Amino acid sequence: MRRFISTRLPNWLLLLSFLLANAVDSSPTKPTIYIEDEYDFVICGGGTVGLVLANRLSESGKNNILVLEEGPEPSVVAAYKPAGGNQFLAGTAIDWNFLTVPQEHLDGRVLPYHRGRCLGGSSVINGLFYGRGSASVYDKWEELGNPGWGWHDVYPLFVKSTRFNAPDPDSGFDQRYKTWDPSAYANGPLDIGFQGYVPESGIAFIQACEAANIPIVNELNSGNNTGVKQAATGVVFTDQSTGRSRSVKARKEVILSLGAFQTPQLLMLSGIGPVSELDKFGIDHVLINENIGRNLDDHSVFSIMATVRRNASTSQMFASAGNTQAAQAEFYNNLTGPYTAPSGITNGFQMLLDDELESIGAHEIIDQGLTNRSHIEYLYESMWYPGGPTPYYIPDEDISYISLTASNLVAASRGNITLRSNSMSDAPKVNPNYYSHPVDRVLGIHAFKYLRKILAHPAFASFTVGPFYGEVSPGPSVSSDDDDAIFEYIKANTIPNWHASATTQMRPLEDGGVVDPRLKVYGIQNLRVADSSIIPLLPDVNIQGPVFMIGEKAAQMIRDDWSDL
Repeated sequence: MRRFISTRLPNWLLLLSFLLANAVDSSPTKPTIYIEDEYDFVICGGGTVGLVLANRLSESGKNNILVLEEGPEPSVVAAYKPAGGNQFLAGTAIDWNFLTVPQEHLDGRVLPYHRGRCLGGSSVINGLFYGRGSASVYDKWEELGNPGWGWHDVYPLFVKSTRFNAPDPDSGFDQRYKTWDPSAYANGPLDIGFQGYVPESGIAFIQACEAANIPIVNELNSGNNTGVKQAATGVVFTDQSTGRSRSVKARKEVILSLGAFQTPQLLMLSGIGPVSELDKFGIDHVLINENIGRNLDDHSVFSIMATVRRNASTSQMFASAGNTQAAQAEFYNNLTGPYTAPSGITNGFQMLLDDELESIGAHEIIDQGLTNRSHIEYLYESMWYPGGPTPYYIPDEDISYISLTASNLVAASRGNITLRSNSMSDAPKVNPNYYSHPVDRVLGIHAFKYLRKILAHPAFASFTVGPFYGEVSPGPSVSSDDDDAIFEYIKANTIPNWHASATTQMRPLEDGGVVDPRLKVYGIQNLRVADSSIIPLLPDVNIQGPVFMIGEKAAQMIRDDWSDL
């Protein structure tokens, strides 16, 4: 019999309790949801990994599990469903609404950073993307000191967790571009399939990428994408039904799964982290590890925009309230139409050969061994992205928009997470530090020029409207021969791609690590981390798939360690 409780927390007061530290007394007031004083496993964070862990660790019927998460009722969360609809979730009840610190290398811009605040975590606001990345990335994880994390080890876990839903051959979409390998999937709980609607101009993007030497592949998910020790004994949290603090103990383990921002924050507030951060707020030292909160790794994106024929993109869906209501009605009644994929996203992944990397001044990518993988992701989005068009280009009944977006998948810039206060109620300071490394500049400029090359392809000619291949942002004022002007545009338009990772990375301690290959926090017994913060090197893809895999891998290791077979 499976047994686990999930409770939502409006104000994180999560603090780890240690044998050598005092735990906060539990409140005498009983919460509305009955919570026991002790569980086998306490999972801090009911996001992507947290719920995978709860599911897998409860399969044997031997464990009782407590999952702690903040956010609205599941019925509210369920309202956010469309593929590629993540841009509509900013600022909603299920978004943490983080802000970065002013970005020094983006002219001081403060950027919104969206993270899921609900059961399911950021998988809920991910726009239903799924990918795995290149096999070489995971082999690099193993090479960095993590045995058991190479592609041959993790690929079966990717397969185990997924089930592929073949597309309807009568859907009317050009089936040449809906290809897949059935062996890459099993009968797992995670349903994978194609979006239900692709605008005509999306096919033009595929054709333009193919002509620009980005090959079409049948399956991206098969690895070709281009001493005394302190012990964690429990958790102190705030119950939302009473507003009071209470504590629970973990008989076996506490597992942190709060994500790349709040996992290091919780560790530091619990006395585990860099001396400077602990001393800044008078936090008692439990264990000093200068690596916690460092090495923040992320993908960022920027776009160019163009005008297209009225029906060539889904942006027409938002030209009027009537159009939006009609699209929503078709979606909710039949699960068809443009609202199944409101941004109509199609992806292309570009691997640059060594001579290409050398020619643009990105030799450091070769030196780091980041070859045999994708370096730039190009995205077609059938709307003005990110956000809305400028006042001059307001959607009307005759004009639609597309965006061509680029993301550097091998960014060398690294940021950090630091404390804002001594309370989990206050967001940490988030500093992605975009474009702090010069190699990211040359890759960004290369990607910008490639976006224009794609837009200028004849396949788009029957869709774009106006001069300069329909480009309206930045338009002809930014010359493709002026690298400085291009980079100024990039700096003014870069936003996060929300793939934060590596702030408690899985590497040897002396190499910047926080957790070992079994995800155990160095120097602390019975405490693991399982979320995107352990990723030592970002995969060349949206990270939802890899994060699900981390959940499967963590569950497997925990069950093995506790003989829970």
